[in-house]
Amino acid sequence: MDYYIRQGDRLLTACRPVMSQLARETGCDVLLASMYGESILAVHQEPNADGGTLAFGRGRPMPLFRGGGSKVIIASLSAAKHKRLYQDHAAEIAESGLGASWKEFRGQMLQIQRDGHVLSVGELDPNAAGAAVLVSSGSLAEPSAMIVVTTKARFALIDKALLIEMMKTAARQTTIASSREDLLSLQYL
Repeated sequence: MDYYIRQGDRLLTACRPVMSQLARETGCDVLLASMYGESILAVHQEPNADGGTLAFGRGRPMPLFRGGGSKVIIASLSAAKHKRLYQDHAAEIAESGLGASWKEFRGQMLQIQRDGHVLSVGELDPNAAGAAVLVSSGSLAEPSAMIVVTTKARFALIDKALLIEMMKTAARQTTIASSREDLLSLQYL
């Protein structure tokens, strides 16, 4: 079943070469995470050259309100979905530092939308750090995030502005390739 999902998912097909190149260029692990209901799950992983182990690699659900990938994905949702999430998870949201009130939470989500990325240090793994950007999923219903992860020590040495620009370019390339896959599949209908 997993094989068929990986072969049939247009976003996964489109992201593989782009993520592989990004992993080579940065020397970091690169993940694609998507939202399924109220779960965030890494659906693809391109490992870095040294093959380190990630606390939340492919197939392991991530916390809903911690980590760059989860925050970018949650921020991309509508105000109505934010309100529902806040009503259902207010204590968890406050604990994660995303706001002690609805107004603060909504403000944080809008700020992430404006920034277009999230930097995360030690939120999911005390020794790891990374960055996440939104991947526009075209015709797909649920949002996705591209996440770059490395050690905290290595992350401290990385030019964050350059990394974010590389990631945003990779996300755009993935969106374009995914849209092409959508158009190609329509030709055969």
